[in-house]
Amino acid sequence: MAIMVGSRLWLGGEISPTRNKALLRRLTDRVRSMSLCRPLVFAVDGLPGYASSIRESFRSPMPRDGQTGRCKLISWPDISIVLDSGEKSSEPL
Repeated sequence: MAIMVGSRLWLGGEISPTRNKALLRRLTDRVRSMSLCRPLVFAVDGLPGYASSIRESFRSPMPRDGQTGRCKLISWPDISIVLDSGEKSSEPL
């Protein structure tokens, strides 16, 4: 589930029988579709897939100015990921 803290606006949720990469990617894509390219903070529960899903979802194409081929994807600046867990984790995201 994703919420916007300032207004407590619920941004979206995804349901799956298992927590896997596809579920995380759908959730981060949903949040990205409603976000502006501004500083964002993500509080995650420690599942390692969150970090890569957020990095993959929050990228924008850089124009190629007449060149052919795929646009280079640039990560959004000022994206922060924090671990929000009651337990200590020995492995970083």
